[in-house]
Amino acid sequence: MGCSGSKSQKTLQKKPTSRVVAVVGASGSVGSAVVRALASTSGVEIRVGVRDPSSVVAQELATLGPNIKVSAASMGLPETLQPLFRGADAVFINSPGDIDRVTLTRAAIDAARAVGVPHIVVVSVFTADRTKTVFGRQFRAIEDAVLASSSASGAGAGASADAGGEPAPIAKMSHTIVRLPFFMDNLLGQAATAKSQSKIYGPAAPDSLFSSASTAEIGEACARILLRPAQWANTRLRFGSRPFSHADVARAITSVRDPSAPAVEYVRVPKAAAKATFLSYGMPEWQVDGALELFDQMDAREPAMVCESEDLRDALGREPLGMQCFIQNNAG
Repeated sequence: MGCSGSKSQKTLQKKPTSRVVAVVGASGSVGSAVVRALASTSGVEIRVGVRDPSSVVAQELATLGPNIKVSAASMGLPETLQPLFRGADAVFINSPGDIDRVTLTRAAIDAARAVGVPHIVVVSVFTADRTKTVFGRQFRAIEDAVLASSSASGAGAGASADAGGEPAPIAKMSHTIVRLPFFMDNLLGQAATAKSQSKIYGPAAPDSLFSSASTAEIGEACARILLRPAQWANTRLRFGSRPFSHADVARAITSVRDPSAPAVEYVRVPKAAAKATFLSYGMPEWQVDGALELFDQMDAREPAMVCESEDLRDALGREPLGMQCFIQNNAG
């Protein structure tokens, strides 16, 4: 298969069953990728919830098409969520990169259920079953909240009253949990040192394998689920490519360089140095610690880091491009 790209713009327009889709957390890398993938779908209203509609990302999303409606909606302000969700056929909930992400995501789940949303798609991570880790603990709690909301019956706080003045019962809400791996997009952060030093750096062993996926293909796959949610009702999916190592990344970068340039080398750095670097980027310490735990799990050959599932292929309706194609498409 070539590396030119996907046929997403055609496939996303094929007979969606959803007429209104809402996305909250849309200014994040995954949320914005979902909106971009949905934008070309005619006949579907796309509601985009962001904390700051005046932000650069929000304004860019608003220009993607006449069916895109951007509004202020924050998981930290639950009262802003119900207007965004009311009447939607499916809602995408992008868990925020916040230490309180469990509470915030639960608020979005509760808001969706309160207004009778039929289906939610919620982001999780590969390591959600590893509850002794930072990210595992957070996302296992989020997944538990999703499952509880889907199995619950009765009326929620936001339910409208029926003719007798009693809250109307809310139908059970179906769900799709999408467990995500490392983002291939993060590899692009190595471009500067690959060019200037012919080196890329990281705290994992050179041959430790991990699965990955690009945010563009994650967004495309999630968009397809949102447009036809019945097919994916009450499922837990794992998105990722064929596993590769950082040494493989170095070889892939070398393969797209000028033949006269030196081969790119992967250099393993101590965890303490990696932590200092991540902190210098402005990442909060809890998030840095969670990221370093992922590298530890790579080195421990943790099965959760390696995706053997074909869920991403099935959701896309084609083979994912993979790391080599991602590097080739983003070379330069």
